[in-house]
Amino acid sequence: MVRLDTQGNLVWEQNISARLTTLTAIQFNGRHYIAAGTSRGEILVYNADGQRLWLRTLNKPITSLVAANLSGEPVLLAGTDSGTLVAYNADGQRLWTRNLDLAANRAILNISTAPAAPENEQSLLSVILSAPNRRSAPADVLLINQEGRTLEQYTAIDTTGLTRLVDINHDAQSEVLLARFATVELLGLGGGSSKIANEWNYSSLFAAPSAVLVYDFDQDGNDEILIGARRPFAPAG
Repeated sequence: MVRLDTQGNLVWEQNISARLTTLTAIQFNGRHYIAAGTSRGEILVYNADGQRLWLRTLNKPITSLVAANLSGEPVLLAGTDSGTLVAYNADGQRLWTRNLDLAANRAILNISTAPAAPENEQSLLSVILSAPNRRSAPADVLLINQEGRTLEQYTAIDTTGLTRLVDINHDAQSEVLLARFATVELLGLGGGSSKIANEWNYSSLFAAPSAVLVYDFDQDGNDEILIGARRPFAPAG
C-alpha cells in the first residue's frame, strides 16, 4: 500500500502480506486515519504518516469497511466474506459483533451509512448480503440500527449492489433507495421517517442499473438521482 502526494511522489509505503480488499478513511479523536482490509481477514489502521495504530484479525476475508458514528463516537464497521459485521472503536476494541448468516456462506457485499445521524430505532446501516453460497442470485438488504440489531430485511431484492440509505429531502430522516433489475425504488422507513419525500418506483430503465449518484444538483434542498444503466439487449432483426 502506498500514499502519493498531489504530484505523484511517494510519501510512504507499507508492505502488507495479503491482498488488499477494501480501503476507507476514518477520523478518530480529530485525526485522520486509513483503514485497510485484507483477504486474510486483517483490519489495519494507519495514521497519515503511515504508522500503524492497530491491527485486528477476523480470520475471514474483509469485504467492506466503512466509518460511522455510534452515539456520537466514531467507529469502524467491518463486513466479512462469511456474513459477520463488527464495530470497532478508536482503540480497536469490539463494540459488538453480529453474524448475519448463521451458516457463514453468505458474504457482506457492501455497507452504507445513513446520511444523517439517526436515533437508536432508526436505521444506521444498509447491508447487502449475498445469496447463499455467493450465487449470482439477488442479494438481501438488511437495515441495521446503532446496536447492530436488524430492523428490517428485504429478501432477494438487490441485483446490483447499489441499494443504500439516503435522505432525499434533507429532513434528517432516512429513506432506502432500492436498486434491482430495471427498477429503482424509493421507500420511506415508517414511523414518520419520510416526512416530505414521496415514495416512488421507476421501472422504465429496460436494463439493470449500474451506477447511482444522489446529489442536490440545483441546490433546492432536495436531492436528485442520476442513474446509469447497462445497455438493454437489442433483439436480432
